[in-house]
Amino acid sequence: MKNLPCILILVNLSLGAAAAPTIGILQFGQGKPALQKAVRQAVPQAQVVLVSAEDFAAGRVPLAVSVLVVPEAHRLPAIVGEPLQRWIQARKGVLFLSDATPLQTWLYSARGRWVERDEALKTLSTWRALWQASLPHASEWRRSTDSPQINISWSLVDTPYGKGWQIRVPRLTGWCTYDIRVEQPFRDGESLMRFWAKGDANTRALSIEWRERDGSRWVATVPLTSQWREVVLSPEQFAYWHDNPSKGRGGKGDRLQPQNAVELSIGLAHSFAAYPANTPLEATIADIRIGRQTQSLPAPVEFNLEGVAPWYKFYTDSRGRLCSVMRYRAMGIGGDAPGRRIVTPLGERCCLFISARGDTEGAIWAWLPTREAIASNLAAVLRPMLRGWHLLRAGTEKFGYWQDEAVQYGAEVANWRAQPVSLQLTAEMTSSGKATVRQQMTVQLHPGERRKALFPSTALPAGEWKVQITASAQDGTRDTLAHAFHVIDKPASVPPIRVQSGRFYRGEEPFYAHGVNFWPLWIAGQAPDQYWGHWLAPYQYDPEEVERALKIAKQVGFNVLSVQYTHISHAPQLVDFLERTRRYGMYVNVFVTAAHPFGFDPKMLRELIEAARLWQWDNLFAYDIAWEPSWGQHTTRKRHDEAWRAWIIEQYGSIENAERDWGYSLPREDGVVTNPTDEQILNDGEWRRMVAAYRRFLDDHVNRAYWRVVRFMRTLDDRHLIGVRTGYGGNGSPWADLWMPYDLLAGAPFLDFVSPEAYSLTENWENFRAGGFITAYARWAGNGKPVFWAEFGATIYPHTSPERIAYQRNVYEWMYRMVEESRADGSAGWWFPGGYRTTENSDYGIIHPDGSLRPAARVAQQWASRLAQLPRLADTREVHTITIDRDLHPRGFSQVWARHRQEYLRAVEAGKQVQVRTEGTGATSEDVPLIAVGNVPCNGSNPPKFLNAQILQVQAVLADGRVQEVDAETSPPPNAQRLRITVMNTGDAAWSPPGRRRVELSTPWGAQLVTQAVPRYETVVLDVDTTARIAREPALRMQLVTETGKALPFGERRTLK
Repeated sequence: MKNLPCILILVNLSLGAAAAPTIGILQFGQGKPALQKAVRQAVPQAQVVLVSAEDFAAGRVPLAVSVLVVPEAHRLPAIVGEPLQRWIQARKGVLFLSDATPLQTWLYSARGRWVERDEALKTLSTWRALWQASLPHASEWRRSTDSPQINISWSLVDTPYGKGWQIRVPRLTGWCTYDIRVEQPFRDGESLMRFWAKGDANTRALSIEWRERDGSRWVATVPLTSQWREVVLSPEQFAYWHDNPSKGRGGKGDRLQPQNAVELSIGLAHSFAAYPANTPLEATIADIRIGRQTQSLPAPVEFNLEGVAPWYKFYTDSRGRLCSVMRYRAMGIGGDAPGRRIVTPLGERCCLFISARGDTEGAIWAWLPTREAIASNLAAVLRPMLRGWHLLRAGTEKFGYWQDEAVQYGAEVANWRAQPVSLQLTAEMTSSGKATVRQQMTVQLHPGERRKALFPSTALPAGEWKVQITASAQDGTRDTLAHAFHVIDKPASVPPIRVQSGRFYRGEEPFYAHGVNFWPLWIAGQAPDQYWGHWLAPYQYDPEEVERALKIAKQVGFNVLSVQYTHISHAPQLVDFLERTRRYGMYVNVFVTAAHPFGFDPKMLRELIEAARLWQWDNLFAYDIAWEPSWGQHTTRKRHDEAWRAWIIEQYGSIENAERDWGYSLPREDGVVTNPTDEQILNDGEWRRMVAAYRRFLDDHVNRAYWRVVRFMRTLDDRHLIGVRTGYGGNGSPWADLWMPYDLLAGAPFLDFVSPEAYSLTENWENFRAGGFITAYARWAGNGKPVFWAEFGATIYPHTSPERIAYQRNVYEWMYRMVEESRADGSAGWWFPGGYRTTENSDYGIIHPDGSLRPAARVAQQWASRLAQLPRLADTREVHTITIDRDLHPRGFSQVWARHRQEYLRAVEAGKQVQVRTEGTGATSEDVPLIAVGNVPCNGSNPPKFLNAQILQVQAVLADGRVQEVDAETSPPPNAQRLRITVMNTGDAAWSPPGRRRVELSTPWGAQLVTQAVPRYETVVLDVDTTARIAREPALRMQLVTETGKALPFGERRTLK
């Protein structure tokens, strides 16, 4: 037996093995004799005492009390908030009883009554009108909006509370606020704001913002109803908004400083609340007052207790019952678990959690619905809380083992009694048809000691195994944990996914990728650090919960699950997951970190692929190598400025040539050429040609980077497809243009399929139908490769309502209709798990946390068989061709789409299929228009618009026949007989054998003709005799020689040392 170093928790432990425990019941309001009786029945040997809220707040609690029962935990006196926190941090136990979310509403004593905070502040403060004389006229307010062309109104109106301001917005695209300077709005000691507000049926929130002298911005989001409600705001309710010029503000503990406020802003913004798209909105605010507290109130206490608080740890199940999301069931001993959720007979209708981290380490807390607080349920919670020692986690270190690895297993145990404890640990590993493995050990634990104990590692034959570990104490108390895991020899074979004739195939059968972005159901309400820690981490992974989710996914009809794989420690769990999905006949689209074209880490990428042996898994759908990439705003893009300057010289010969060609001077900073400004990206103008060239540079720059990644990956795995979800912000979303999302052309020559995202599609069927243009554009960008919509969906949070759930359902219906009409090859909804996502303030899930199908999932289920037939259907519709010109649109694809949207809709409404092309599509080097980027004539010193090339590889063939790689950093060996150069046609037009024109590779040893047809995205290998001596630096570049003999260089220029 190998024992890891123990951890001593030095606390005042009051429980002993033989001591009679004492349980306290917090007394507030009327007595709870039925509860006292139930607690005594649950733990007959315990002494039960009542503790008043006032005594608890003052610290007058009998020392023997080790567990406190808190009834009506959803409405508690604020005076017990901080004492409760200290109680938990002192490793005491607490059981919250409530039928509503606990620890959410705090009560304050105000003139003899217990009232909620707003009422207390109104009662215990003095108030004055913000504007003492007359209200400022509506014209004195300054409008701020992202859409100045929309006719928005801001007017003074009559209300039951005097004159007020009403905002009306016909359509909210981003934000619309009205701002006014206010001289000293808060006087000495004043810090409160009070007003009346209401919205219409569609307007559920109003943003109130104060700006300070230093420019810092503080925003409160006020919920609205269609009825007037009085609102009181205090400084802590204003959240810092990062978009401001202040320095050093918004950190931990910082908050609005009312005495420094100088400007008030009122309005609506998607950044702070959810509003229906393209819908008129209306909100009214009146009687704005400023207040000073005459009596201080305890600050609201925020609890962070896994399974209990904040509110988003809960959900309401399909039967209307409050449930606590189940996670951290202590499966396995890998990683650093935050604690253990002990499962009781009530399942998610109860929470019992032992904390193993932070300032609550050693504490144990629980929640039970008041209506379930009967003796048997109380016993299931209170007895483990009073036991004093705990099996914190147990099982194997990993959940997927290769057969050549030994299985390591054990348990972590803790003794929080006041006396030593001796625990016997018994382990049993079983698998159908195989010999059972049993081992035992005894662990002695001192008071406060926590220890990880390991059994000798064991080699096991391949199969699915179950490990069960039981801990038993001499007083008869015991605890058991069990979980499944896999030992893999070699993954069983299934038909792999491949691409043929522009479609996905499963083996020899056409295949529609009916997918969903998959996370397990336990991520609902998960703390941000744990969410980013990832569900595949060994301390989070729960095979039983994963299996439950996979059954649901299979029930819906999904055949592809998209997941993330970001750390080497996730590999064993990914192995288990791949094996489970294989059994369900599902494929896995795996995003791998370290493969981003500008974040490429070949060492890490190799480790990730090899650790999970991904090349062996036939049910690996594809590698997803970059997640919604974008170039960023001007400042972020400056990291590519050096490459931009080099590209200009490569393509134009000099900066001066380029500026002459564009008729516009490049932006410069400190005299150095930089990338276009954000204003130039977002607006058309005399800089259009320059921006068109910049976008061509970005395509070339990223293609060269993607090739490095893909080429490396093919040395590790040449069997599986490679794709990228190239849909930052949703392809075609105007709001995202400022961040310059990668175009769908990015990497397309080297990827096996093209993946847009559908967040630009909203509101109604017509808008989704227009999204079929994106499918056609993606098909053009990929030169006929499959189109897999990597994400689409809609959040039902905030302001979850039947209408928002119905809208989410419609989004799935409209999406599948569009996919069918545009003949896409796959789609993956965002995302599987329902519930609140803390990192995004959203709920895109289509599976409710209890496992029931939301209406959107039922739509996916209904479409499953219909979509499966889609790739088998011949498209006999008449073809309508739309000719695009990217160079006309500095903003990028959003404006290409906007320009051709109506033409596309007319075509599909007429029953036609649509294909996208440029003037170079279908052309060859014999007849391609000789136009340069920016729509100017080709002159030999500018890049041809429809001709492009990328040099993939240069090899030196030596005299003895050996081949040696030559790159830009190395010179051809002296004994090289020839260079073998592999070139890809990355332009729109094909290269033809010599005719009136010819395509050739220009080299210092002479030109090498292209004598075969080279279609778009195909390659040609050219051999160049290098035996002749040359006096200049070797440079390689493709060129078109026209019928007049003029040479027009194009594509990458490769210089060798």
